[in-house]
This record gives sequence, C-alpha cells and structure tokens, in this order.
Amino acid sequence: MKLAFAAAGCLLATPASAQIDYTLSFEPGGDEWRVEARLAGRGEASLDFWIPLWTPGAYHAAEYGRFVQELAAFDDQGARLAVERESPSHFVVRGVEKAEWIVLSYTAEPISTGLFTNDVIDVESNRITDAYAYVNPVSLFGFVPARAQEPVRLTLRLPDGWQAATVLERDVEGRYLAESYYRFEDSPLLFAPRLESARFEVEGKPHTVTVYGRDAEDAQAIADGCKRILIAIVPGSDGNVTEADLRALGVTVNMDQGALQGRNFGSVKKNGDITAIDVDAIMN
Repeated sequence: MKLAFAAAGCLLATPASAQIDYTLSFEPGGDEWRVEARLAGRGEASLDFWIPLWTPGAYHAAEYGRFVQELAAFDDQGARLAVERESPSHFVVRGVEKAEWIVLSYTAEPISTGLFTNDVIDVESNRITDAYAYVNPVSLFGFVPARAQEPVRLTLRLPDGWQAATVLERDVEGRYLAESYYRFEDSPLLFAPRLESARFEVEGKPHTVTVYGRDAEDAQAIADGCKRILIAIVPGSDGNVTEADLRALGVTVNMDQGALQGRNFGSVKKNGDITAIDVDAIMN
C-alpha cells in the first residue's frame, strides 16, 4: 500500500488547557492500539464517553466501538471508577463528582487488512503492519459530546525509529493540537520508519505532502499535482487543472465557488494503489 498525506504544519505555544489529552502507542505488526484519554473533572455525576459511530461524510454506520476492548477508568488518586458499557460505542463512567482528573484507558483492534474490511472502507479506519501504520482518528479516539468543541492534545509514543505525519500542528513540547474534536477526528496520522516529504507554496501558504512506500521523486510528483489543484481552484486563477481532472482523482469540486466539496478525507486510486489525501489540509 502507498499512502500520502498533505499538510501544513508549524510549532505553536501550548494552549492554556485542553478538554482531553490523548496518548497513543502501538507496536509494529501488533494486534492492538493502546489509547489513554485524560480529562479534567467538572463535578459531573457521570461522564459519557463515545467512540464515534461513523466517519463524517461516509454515509454508513461503522460502529467503531465494536473494536474497542475493555475500557478502564481511574481518578487522579488512582482509584478505579465504575464503567458501564451501554452499547458497543457508549461508555458511562460513574463516581466522577469529586475527581480532579479522569483517566480512561483502553485497547482497540486494528480494523483494516484490505480495501474493505469489517464493512469499513480502508481509508476511514486504521491499520498496523510491520512496516507502517495509520489511523483515521474518528475510528479510534473516543470523545465526550458535551466537550467536543473544546481543544484536544495528542501525545504519540512511537516505536523506536518511527516518525509521524499529520495535518495537526505541534506545541513546543511536541504534542499534536486541534482546536476541537471535530478538527481532530478529520486529521489522519501516518507512521513509518521512513517517510518522504515534498513542500510547495500557493498564495504564500506553505504545504507539505508526505508519503509512505514511494521515493522522493514520487513525493514531489504528488506535491506538484496537489499544487496544480490548488492553483486551479483559487478564484481568478489561470490554473490548468480542469473539473474533469479533479473528478478523476475522486474529488468533487464546485469551480464557481472555487472550493472543494464533500469529504475532507479522500482517496485516489492510481495503478492499483490507494493514495490517501487530506483535502482539508490542502485547502488550509
């Protein structure tokens, strides 16, 4: 499999607080993701924690919670909290009224082994192999609906020698940031010991394309294609990419409004390989 992501990133100062701090770890070729979610206590009688039911724009229920194994919850003193699993994707944590912090810990099975596995399209979900891994956050990271508009932070515990690529910006401590869960859920992450990147600018805005399984020349070719798309959809542009070109890439476009439409996480099929592109990152 060949994967590509387009991003624009930089280092930012850490926000004053985040509604949820995630930590993600895994092993090459492993059979589980390990997730920890740390949330501030706010005096609630209980905490509703949901694993998403679907990928926005996918128009089918994936029920990602079915891949989550036992979920445990603890307060800031290390005391275990009661957890009720009301459905495969809905967990209710009890006894959190006096907790300063609530820590949720769970493991989840990797979902994808092919283009369509477990009734889920490959690029919607997540995969771990010996050579690379990726995750579409909506397929793995749970959230508290009442706090979904608040900031998110992510710490990665990667295997030795591995690196990450994503559209998310980083703070000075290396944590990945999103202004809300809704931004986070639509920001895929790609992991591998070796990734190739190519950079370009359009209208003074920097962009980066990062690929796995291809060389630097391929990365540059993909970046050049992304650049042509951007130039073509900038209002008033004389770009040479037509609407038919974009449709051939699986991207729906409204040329009159100069904007890409539809899902932010799209896929391109070329010569039998699947290239995943975060269109939202390209636009930003």
